[in-house]
Amino acid sequence: MIEIRNWHSMPTEEVMKILETSPQGLTKEEVSRRQQIYGPNKIEEVKKLSTLRLFLRQFQNALNYILFIAIIISLIGAHIIDAMVILIIIFINTSLGFVQEYRSEKALEALKQLSAPKASVIRDGKERKINTEELVPGDIVILTTGDIVPADMRLLTAVRLRAEQAMLTGEPGSEEKHTEPLPEDTPLVDRRNIAYSGTTITGGRGTGIVVAIGMDTEMGKIAREISEAGEEKTPLQKRISRLAIQLSILAAILSSGLGLLAFLKGIPTYDSLMFALAAAVSSIPEGLILVITLALVVGIRTMAKRNAIIRKLQAVETLGSATVICTDKTGTLTKNEMTARALYLNGELIEITGEGYTPIG
Repeated sequence: MIEIRNWHSMPTEEVMKILETSPQGLTKEEVSRRQQIYGPNKIEEVKKLSTLRLFLRQFQNALNYILFIAIIISLIGAHIIDAMVILIIIFINTSLGFVQEYRSEKALEALKQLSAPKASVIRDGKERKINTEELVPGDIVILTTGDIVPADMRLLTAVRLRAEQAMLTGEPGSEEKHTEPLPEDTPLVDRRNIAYSGTTITGGRGTGIVVAIGMDTEMGKIAREISEAGEEKTPLQKRISRLAIQLSILAAILSSGLGLLAFLKGIPTYDSLMFALAAAVSSIPEGLILVITLALVVGIRTMAKRNAIIRKLQAVETLGSATVICTDKTGTLTKNEMTARALYLNGELIEITGEGYTPIG
């Protein structure tokens, strides 16, 4: 892998020499060779759960654990019907959660397929359109207004080229780009001769040579840090765990007390034990977990009507418990794209088509 990080301080000729390419681009054979070395140009996602693991994950709930204990106690006490009822409740609960999360995953996959991006490159001296995943270091990419930069690249030409980098830097507004070398200690946000993956070309045109792809891009580094951060329990999961512990302690105290009381009143030991086990099962609210899941499912359905896709049931409660959300509006709540919808000219209102920075419309 290419470990050089100071591409911004090099003349374009030196960059092309290091990457062994030319303005005519790479040959088909060289592209194939580099694809074997560097792999696809994509941000690695968290390993997707299989359908079976997605289903089994629904059982990972503190209240479910208590219900499983209740099933064992019921079987010990020969209360087969009670055990079957609890088992059915667990199955219904996990099935509801599984169906909702499975649908959400499929919906997100469909959205990703619809937004599969393309890139214009020069290979064998000819311009062609390719999937961005096929890019390799050394590729010559053509950038025009409306394009999303497909990889980190050192600019070779720039004609009034501007890029919106809020997605990476958090700074709103477009930055004017150029091709001149910069000092080696130039901060990332001020490297005007570099076009970063995921940013948007808002004006002009230019060409660039790919210097980093996939997880080696600046956007890829951010994605890696996020994936390594792991997941925290939601407020609901924490409260359910706390409730499960409290219920377990309460059930143990009550059943032990009632069993001991029955024994002291002269009831045979075996009958006293069965009485204690029955009391333990009765003190566990079997329907509580089902009620919680149904409430979350209703929340997911409500948000789906507003075009919000929820991947996990617990996320509904987390969002519902938020009272104030502090966020940078530009590029977060909005797309940071000014779009004209109508033009008033000579006394007439003219509708305008087109979206964002794309020149089509």
